[in-house]
Amino acid sequence: ARRAMALCLIAGLAMGWERNNFNNIVKQYSVQTAFSPYEMAFLRDENPDEQHTINLVWRIEAYTALLWSLGLIDTLPPVDRTVDVPSVTAIMQERSRDDFITQAQRRPTNQILDALDLHYRYAWALQENRLQRRPPPDGLEPGVVFERCHALLWVIRDHDLDWDQVQVHT
Repeated sequence: ARRAMALCLIAGLAMGWERNNFNNIVKQYSVQTAFSPYEMAFLRDENPDEQHTINLVWRIEAYTALLWSLGLIDTLPPVDRTVDVPSVTAIMQERSRDDFITQAQRRPTNQILDALDLHYRYAWALQENRLQRRPPPDGLEPGVVFERCHALLWVIRDHDLDWDQVQVHT
């Protein structure tokens, strides 16, 4: 749950949230130590490069996958477009830190494995098209697929890897 909160917040900051507001929410939710090294580098950089910022904006999709794996949303949104940011960030904003953590109940492993398998298949299709120099298959937004694969893989591996070390191999 703390990883999900950190992802929501870092994505929000990368999307342009005001820094003082961000800092206040970080303190309110006590997630100062929940950011990965890559995310901490972004927080320390007064002028982060564009790619670093873009990479962290995409973390909203990983956050969404964690919301689902924690049972805080019933279904994963479609992979053909990015999530509705206000609706997924509201899931955290409408709860206190304690309520967010208390209400987070990990889905059964078989459901998470099924979702991971599906997203890996999507990733393979994207990779195959990339290698063939074709556009992504209709109905697949690459950033959505890869961020969700990353998050679901991290969940299923019982966090034996740091967030930044998880790699989606296709």
